[in-house]
Amino acid sequence: MNTAQENQFILLLSDYVPIMDGDIIKGISPEANELTRQKLIENLNEELENFSEMGPSLLEWYEKNISLLETISDQEFQSALTEKIMITEVQIGHSLFEPLTPAQLDKLAEKFSIHREDFQGTDEKAVGFEAQSQSILKNFLRAFARNKRSIKK
Repeated sequence: MNTAQENQFILLLSDYVPIMDGDIIKGISPEANELTRQKLIENLNEELENFSEMGPSLLEWYEKNISLLETISDQEFQSALTEKIMITEVQIGHSLFEPLTPAQLDKLAEKFSIHREDFQGTDEKAVGFEAQSQSILKNFLRAFARNKRSIKK
């Protein structure tokens, strides 16, 4: 996945993982842990079929996201979903648009360390995949680092 696709994927997961009140994250959707790539594709296709009078931009949004989901593997999806859930957990009670605080970043680092330890002892292929999948989390955190630098200036 290139950076634009990763960002599109993160935005798509943002529609399904957090429970929002305005721009404040209130919690994690109960269905988030049960979400699979195939379920999400089916959901998007069903919504696409149910909206007979759809504007061209919304139609394009559905088609792009379905196409993106069809290009990634189930493992990539699950890894990114797990990371998105971890990120959302540390954002609960805060605005979606607020940069993470140092305490939230520490909590996220702790969660990610525990997640990585869960992979230890599994087969080498899974460990290699886990290392590759970190790019989504890195891209997410890179946005916060840029925001933090611009605030200091």
